[in-house]
Amino acid sequence: MLCSTPRLGSPHRRSPRRRALVREATAAKVGWTVANQALVPAPGGESKHAEEQNIWEDMYLEPAREAARRRERYRSAP
Repeated sequence: MLCSTPRLGSPHRRSPRRRALVREATAAKVGWTVANQALVPAPGGESKHAEEQNIWEDMYLEPAREAARRRERYRSAP
């Protein structure tokens, strides 16, 4: 089983210099992109699907969602 880590996005957050360099050189968005598998469980395979979904996708999506929530709280702060 893969190991989940709460610091998944940490290397990205620690690289403001890299983000600044990219923004100086281009209008490209700086961040990460998530590609999902969009698997659908066969009848009776719902529990196995949920288990695999957690291992292969949710462990990456949850830190991304939390980062987005933190970003929104930061932007909406007075």
